[in-house]
Amino acid sequence: MAIWLPLVLAGLVTGSQFVTNPEDLGKRFARAQKLLATGDFAGAQRIYEGVLAVPDGALMRASAVRVVVDEQSVGVQAAARYQLANMGRKQAQLWREEAALADSAAADSISELAMASLRSAADRFAVLRDEAGFELRETAAYLVVECFFEAEEYAAAAAAGEVLLHLFPTGRYAERTRYTLGWAWFYQEEYAQAVAAFGAYVEDAPGGTRADRARLQMGLALEVLERYEDALAAFGPLADAY
Repeated sequence: MAIWLPLVLAGLVTGSQFVTNPEDLGKRFARAQKLLATGDFAGAQRIYEGVLAVPDGALMRASAVRVVVDEQSVGVQAAARYQLANMGRKQAQLWREEAALADSAAADSISELAMASLRSAADRFAVLRDEAGFELRETAAYLVVECFFEAEEYAAAAAAGEVLLHLFPTGRYAERTRYTLGWAWFYQEEYAQAVAAFGAYVEDAPGGTRADRARLQMGLALEVLERYEDALAAFGPLADAY
């Protein structure tokens, strides 16, 4: 079983005290990126934690060093925190795949590891989302929603979705967040809120790839609310199309 474990003595195992110039710090981050890409999560984490342990000093301001992540120039220490959160998502996916192949006795415990990793990743992304100057703030906000939703923390996912739509109402993730928000409310049996979220998604993307499913879920929620005429109106385009 591949296990990503928190490191207690990050500064000792990374040798962060030997970083003496911005170029060295950038190279360390690039090395961590390669390890992350190849699945060496423990190795990548050691370096990311080491990057975070480098203080601003008279000879070098670690906080001023910048690297490129997701096509954005980002401060290296914020980038390290962002990638630690991403690592949690990736590890969770591996654990979920492992759980799907495991026997029933082991699957539950492996699945719980995945859920815990997603919750931890969501918390990390939330900190970055709340930093006004962080260049990947919008992406972090969306990943909070997705991590909580994948962890089946639907109330937290709904709350995070509302935060994203408040911060970035016309942003690149607003459309898909409204769709996810609809499901988060639906799974909580908050059907009026689900109708509103799915309806907002359909209004934004009437021809979108998920529009028909959103209409179906709207109709089902409206039936539960005993709003039968509205439910028929939601189902109407589906009857015409199929």
